[in-house]
Amino acid sequence: MTEVLQACERCQTPIEAGDLRCAVCALGVPVHDTPALAHEFAKILRCGSCGASTAYDADARAVRCAFCTTELELEETSDPIEEVSHWMAFSVNRESAAQALKSWLGKQGFFRPADMGKKARVKNLTALYFPAWVFDAEAEVTWAADSNQGSRRSNWAPHAGTVEINFDDVLVSASRGLNPKETSALIGSYDPSNPQSQPTSGPEVGTESLVHEAFDAQRSFARAYLLRGIKRRAMEYVERNCVPGSRVRKVGVSMRIEGLHTRRVALPVWILAWRYKDQIYRAVISGQDASCVHGKLPLSWARIALVVGSVALVLFLIAVVGAFG
Repeated sequence: MTEVLQACERCQTPIEAGDLRCAVCALGVPVHDTPALAHEFAKILRCGSCGASTAYDADARAVRCAFCTTELELEETSDPIEEVSHWMAFSVNRESAAQALKSWLGKQGFFRPADMGKKARVKNLTALYFPAWVFDAEAEVTWAADSNQGSRRSNWAPHAGTVEINFDDVLVSASRGLNPKETSALIGSYDPSNPQSQPTSGPEVGTESLVHEAFDAQRSFARAYLLRGIKRRAMEYVERNCVPGSRVRKVGVSMRIEGLHTRRVALPVWILAWRYKDQIYRAVISGQDASCVHGKLPLSWARIALVVGSVALVLFLIAVVGAFG
């Protein structure tokens, strides 16, 4: 757990161990109040295409981004960066990940190519870790929203209230190599209650060198990033549990947070590049749950044209019948 040392002299925001300035108002923390850091300065490899930062492993010779294969550039930071303290082990091996992709492709909808599952070919399959926070917090949340409850002749009626929310072992992604849709799909597949203190060498110990995305957020900005994640979770909680009615809009919250504790973790994921005909697509598979797959898919324009043509024909026939009826 992250120990809170003091509060900011200007805005009273809690200052965590290792913070060089307040994450809310940017007031600097006196040097003598800042504990020694394991790495005061860091060298990371930054992807110039997708922005992911990857820790370099000489054994892996990782000179290209594991997310988009763009050549990496060396970057030096002036602030300490967040460091992983816990790791979640891979339980999905390479063969299971490839098979999960095939199974997933075969279960897509009507507007996808019928032969996609059979003709798709895995071009590249990379095991890596991406960074996240696990946090526990207690929050007093004041909320306001509109719903259909009590609206009478209007469509909406205002509602407001206050609720105490306890957050336990909540994961918030810190990745830039994975987009928000990918991390949202993956986060629910991990169990944050059972991490390891040391990383493994990959899903097949001894056969793959470890590649992991470094924490992108430096300590001076990490808390503000995390607070946005807490606010998002609070809005989801309020919408599900607090606002009356069956239709809800314009949910807004303000929070007073107490007892915030954070842990920095690395989550296992498979990054797959797969080819269908002449196009390359990317998919991500959870390193702990092979059924958790997310990625972009090709469309069958022939099937789309068939549906559009059928609808147009039906509308034409209706119009003809109406004209002579």
